[in-house]
Amino acid sequence: MADDDHDLLLGRLAVHFKVLSKERLAEALERRRLAGSHLDLGAFLVAESYLPPDTVKKLERARIAYLR
Repeated sequence: MADDDHDLLLGRLAVHFKVLSKERLAEALERRRLAGSHLDLGAFLVAESYLPPDTVKKLERARIAYLR
């Protein structure tokens, strides 16, 4: 799975688990694009204070479980 696909899944999980709204996710994705950031989505969400690190870790575990 490509990095973009991993980011897309992480974003969808964040919305699904209601830790980010669709609007906040769209805002974060746009800010990351405009900044030209090469951080993965989880790292960007933490760096820009959209989500705390422990929440991103939980989303990453959910993503791994989903992909199994």
